[in-house]
Amino acid sequence: EYRRADGSIAGDHVRLIVIVENRPIICWVKPDDPAKVPDWRGHLIRMTGLYSNRFDPTQTVLSIEFWIGRQDGVKTLGTLRLRDLSEVETVYQLQHPALINDFPALRQLSTNPNNLPFLLNSFVGRFNEINNIGHLLTQSRLVSLIGIGGIGKTRLALQASANLLSRFVDGVWVVPLAAITETANIAAHVMQILAVRPQGNLPIEAQLVEHLRDKKTLLVLDNCEHVIDGVAHFCANLLQQSAHTYILATSREGLEIDGETAFLVPVLALPDPDFSSGANLQPVSALREIASVRLFLDRAALNFPDFKLVHSDATTLARICYRLDGIPLAIELAAACLRTMTLAEIDQGMNDRFGMLVTGSRVAAPRQKTLQATLEWSHALLKDDERTLFAQLTVFSGGGSFAAVTHICDLHDDNAARLMQALTDKSLIQLTAIAGEKRFTMLETLRQFGKQKLDANPQSAHLMAQYADWFRAHITTMAPQLFGANRVSLLAQIDADIANLRATMQYFISTAPLKAIECAVALGRYWLWRGQYVEAKHFLEASLTAQLRIGEIPHLLEAKARSFAGGHCYTLSELTQSREHFELAVRASALAKDDASAGTAMSGLAMVTYVQHGHDASKKLFEDGIALSLSGKDNRIAAYNLSNLADNAGYANDIDMAERCLAQLEILSAQLAEPLVEARLVKSRGQFLLQQEKYTEAANRLNCGMRRANLLQRSTC
Repeated sequence: EYRRADGSIAGDHVRLIVIVENRPIICWVKPDDPAKVPDWRGHLIRMTGLYSNRFDPTQTVLSIEFWIGRQDGVKTLGTLRLRDLSEVETVYQLQHPALINDFPALRQLSTNPNNLPFLLNSFVGRFNEINNIGHLLTQSRLVSLIGIGGIGKTRLALQASANLLSRFVDGVWVVPLAAITETANIAAHVMQILAVRPQGNLPIEAQLVEHLRDKKTLLVLDNCEHVIDGVAHFCANLLQQSAHTYILATSREGLEIDGETAFLVPVLALPDPDFSSGANLQPVSALREIASVRLFLDRAALNFPDFKLVHSDATTLARICYRLDGIPLAIELAAACLRTMTLAEIDQGMNDRFGMLVTGSRVAAPRQKTLQATLEWSHALLKDDERTLFAQLTVFSGGGSFAAVTHICDLHDDNAARLMQALTDKSLIQLTAIAGEKRFTMLETLRQFGKQKLDANPQSAHLMAQYADWFRAHITTMAPQLFGANRVSLLAQIDADIANLRATMQYFISTAPLKAIECAVALGRYWLWRGQYVEAKHFLEASLTAQLRIGEIPHLLEAKARSFAGGHCYTLSELTQSREHFELAVRASALAKDDASAGTAMSGLAMVTYVQHGHDASKKLFEDGIALSLSGKDNRIAAYNLSNLADNAGYANDIDMAERCLAQLEILSAQLAEPLVEARLVKSRGQFLLQQEKYTEAANRLNCGMRRANLLQRSTC
């Protein structure tokens, strides 16, 4: 230990103990405002531990300016952004004749690119673990944080990766896997996090390897246990082919692949058993130094701001933290109860639950039993309606909106708000807002616990059916609006609910495949804009196959599904499958006697034919497809394919056709007044001018097209 702050107050001074070469130097420091001494003490204690990884081990830093004696002083180091603070802090260095006073410049957190979340509560303890993880990542490119649910693997990984950011010039990227249900989606999900769109005919994983090959990057793969085999294969392949990629994984078990270093995440430091039993009384200040107690006190202040630890409660609090085995989730749940219970009542409520663990199963892991008991106890403290809603909320994947909760769980608006707030107050869910829509999220460990309760309820099957039907109706209503003025907010809502929509489709594939097809068709344009071609192809083909096993598909629905499937296969350069889908779409749309869907299918077939056989073989298909789209009043698709045909004709030096297409495209663009169509027009006109060697005019047109495309991209992200 190179420093410690006990925060003792004497008048308007605070005592700071600095350890230099194992010798304590005691300094009495005075803040500039004596009225703020209590607050300053808290800053002092926090800074001397939290900031240690940003500074030299012998450097003493503070976040509030002060004066100290006549010979000592402070030096302003500048501003620093740290992961546990909501604002940038001005940082000062303590100067003393017995201390080294010259150190390198500050290491800023935001130097390199990252998507690390800005955490709103403090990180307590585990500074040795953070340093150990950093050291392990100098020895191994794969470090797995192993531990039970609720042990704090995710938070530790985020804190450790924040401290490691300066090592990775190409960024630190957190990849949450809790909502991923198919191992085939792992690579695509990583690419989405990295904002890399799939291109060409290479497999998604190969494209990811190529993107990362020369980059020094840290991927934080969080919550791997439910897709452990897929993550293991993904990591093994990526690390073998990308020499500068590092991975920090969190899981309940190791990946068990070559090169992995497993790091067992320990519990937080516990009070001495004698202290917790009352046999060895110590000052409250000594109890505050213990990590599990500090966490309880920190979260207690959030849940019950008026809570103050007094000496008479010290033994009770020590006993609570000790019997919770230092598991962060269990401690946070206990602290949440302070809104309605005293420490003594919490301690008494724990006795019945945790006493049973002493004689529990011999083969169960002790920490597993303790966590289960903690969750069972918290669950028992809920009111009946809160307990019911908590179980019902576990039907959601990745959280859900208040509107979804109200309808699926059969609640009135006022009651829903009250119960959701009650569950939030008790730390069972978290509330947030996306695109102006109130939503809840739930820790995956809590969701799994609540799911056990839900599955034991005979009404669970009915609830799942209501859940799936609501999300089917929601997405099929939303899809036609994606070309409107609310595109940005609608896409954000779909982003937030994509895990629920995946679960809905998976449910319908096994129970009502036609409904799965409807959902997949509604998501077709979203998948295209988000570059999720592999996922789109999977769900479209899986739902079509499932329905064909049990019966026919309505012709119009099949035509739309086949066209989307063909389009996604085309983008993935799977031309044989793409042609098959488009040919089936042409046939289905003819049987449906629907010109709009026929135009889409015919134009898709034309695109495949152009790639395979050239302009002469495809132009009649394009012309027929455009005519059908216009007949079916689908001017948008007609405009897209006029752009495609103009480009193809220009490449083939078919000047007359290119000019006819561009003229017709200009008319449609004026009628539609849509940014995407306008951008396609500008791009095709510029490309045609380029082919005519009118370079200056072409450059002007294409620059204009780039500006329109950038505006469009911002409107769909």
